[in-house]
Amino acid sequence: MTKRAFERRDGVLFDSYEFPSGQKCRAQFSAQSLGEPLSDEQLQLARESSAQAGDRAQGAFTLRWEEKSDQSLEALLSGLTAGNIGAPGALLKYLDDPRVRPALIEAARRAAQGSLSNFAQVLGIVGGEGARDVLRQRMEELLAASETFEDSSFFNFTAGAAATVAESLLLLDPDDTTAANCLRTLMTHPCRLNRENAAGHAASAYRHRMKTEAMQVLESILRPLVYDPDDRLFFSAIEALKALEPRAVIERCVKVLEGDVDEPIPRAASYLTSMSLSENAIVPRLVDWISRQRVVRNALPVAWALGSLVPEGLRLDLLRRALADESPSQRWAAIRLLSSIEQDRKSELAAAALADETDPALTRALMAAANPS
Repeated sequence: MTKRAFERRDGVLFDSYEFPSGQKCRAQFSAQSLGEPLSDEQLQLARESSAQAGDRAQGAFTLRWEEKSDQSLEALLSGLTAGNIGAPGALLKYLDDPRVRPALIEAARRAAQGSLSNFAQVLGIVGGEGARDVLRQRMEELLAASETFEDSSFFNFTAGAAATVAESLLLLDPDDTTAANCLRTLMTHPCRLNRENAAGHAASAYRHRMKTEAMQVLESILRPLVYDPDDRLFFSAIEALKALEPRAVIERCVKVLEGDVDEPIPRAASYLTSMSLSENAIVPRLVDWISRQRVVRNALPVAWALGSLVPEGLRLDLLRRALADESPSQRWAAIRLLSSIEQDRKSELAAAALADETDPALTRALMAAANPS
């Protein structure tokens, strides 16, 4: 197995990988997060990209990691006006500028339906005068559009925007029954991924201790998912379900963990790991699952979350496998865990991994782990 290096473009590091199930993923990191400072040329290119219209969010993603600067702020405001989908998130750290919040509200008012999610999501965080009015207007527009309810072989982005807008409205106003009913409607969407998306937004908007009419609507659509035969739908809503039906959620996750359908098993393990470790009967089942897991990307975070409850030899073997993985994002995840083991072991594993490391940023990180100052 040959170790791949990250793809590098305009200050962003990319890694494309695939699970045995065929699911394809693409991870991205800012170069700065791996210790690669941006050159002046890269920073200028990121600003130029951020100021342009379109769905290329790469430049704005890079600017999220940069120290605040007047030049980047102006570029992002220009990009926001032009409809750059990466600009809203990158502007969150500039909320102290009085121009930003009104500009975000106006951008959400004008954004194309298919890319509205990026603007509405940020608006649900920052609010501001007129934010709810704009979101309600956009939600009504999306619900009236026939394309919102069309099936898709992958994902209906217009319907996805409607779900995001509804959640943002509920974050700003937990008693917005129209937004809750919008999510109820989207839960019947013909596209499976859109149903999962609506369930996830409903779960994120749900507040268990609030007894508003809107929260009751959300509870009525979420609670039945504990027993829905679709595991993906269940896990999409698990953040709310663990408050609504905690025991039933545990029982279902244990059942999934012991099943033979690969896709939902890591999600069940991850949830069970997040529980109080006083659930002692579950720990041996998790350790058994870790020992049988073929995909180190799934097993490693669970093993580390359980810590000393997992035999040290098993944890170190997973770490060794992760450091030898072909995927640079997996190796980076493993390198970050090296700091949690004692120095002799850390130096040994890092030195072995250095022998065939191909990525310059990971090489520097491994050298620092192998030879601490």
